[in-house]
Amino acid sequence: MSELTDETLHPTKNPLASFAFSPLDVSFENQDGNEQVVLLLRRHWVTNVGWILAATFFFIIPLFLPSLFSWGGASFYESLELRWRTVLFMIWYLLLSGFIFERFINWYFNVYLITNKRIIDVDFHGILYKNVTEAQLLRIQDITHRSAGFLATFFNYGDLLVQTAAEVNELSFEKVPHPADVHKILSDLIEDIR
Repeated sequence: MSELTDETLHPTKNPLASFAFSPLDVSFENQDGNEQVVLLLRRHWVTNVGWILAATFFFIIPLFLPSLFSWGGASFYESLELRWRTVLFMIWYLLLSGFIFERFINWYFNVYLITNKRIIDVDFHGILYKNVTEAQLLRIQDITHRSAGFLATFFNYGDLLVQTAAEVNELSFEKVPHPADVHKILSDLIEDIR
């Protein structure tokens, strides 16, 4: 279990942080006037490595196209006119850019907020659909955190499960950094309110 340190608990300015304590210049719709964001969480950065490696692989594939499409000395790729090769490259990289953009937006805007009054889970699915779930801190009944697997243990990320007495009886913060610290901060906030 990690310990809360001064390094962990200083206001965060980095807009790409996965664990942002008291983030500066962060607000959200329906925020009360005296409500402060204590934690802004995203999935740990290491969870992005898979799609980044895939994007890198697909970025370099066109460099090997001439050798991939050669049959018996004649190359299908080389038989295409330059403008058609250019169009193929443009379509390929446009699709790849769309993939990268969608994955980044999905990571960046899927956030978990802990304020001094409530917890909020904002889920974006694609670019056009958003689901927001929230629960008041006073309605939280149980908090559980878990880290499972080598990567989660090594990079210190895991899931935080929050059971509430609200309409939505369980909120899940998935693959967040420092789950033990998040658990401690959330427990302290609940204790302060009660």
